[in-house]
Amino acid sequence: MVRSLTQHTYDALMMDIWPRSAAIVDFGIDSAAHLGALQSAIKHGGSIEELDATIDAAHSGDALNAFVQKHARAYRDVSFETVYDLLPSDADDD
Repeated sequence: MVRSLTQHTYDALMMDIWPRSAAIVDFGIDSAAHLGALQSAIKHGGSIEELDATIDAAHSGDALNAFVQKHARAYRDVSFETVYDLLPSDADDD
């Protein structure tokens, strides 16, 4: 079972449409190239469960980059960063 936002994003990618604002923020979609990278990754073997796992990785740009690198090498120059990557981590408190 995947999150409803992931399902919406997956469906939008499959239908070649932009997802809603929450998905744009959570999945770090800052441009048409970001959208294309995720769309290509999904259409070339990336599963909805793998896409959902990027949210489990604290909405990580690194997890999104790894997902695209694995399934959409043509988009290897697209770099994902989410707003969550900019938040201080607990380690910053030490």
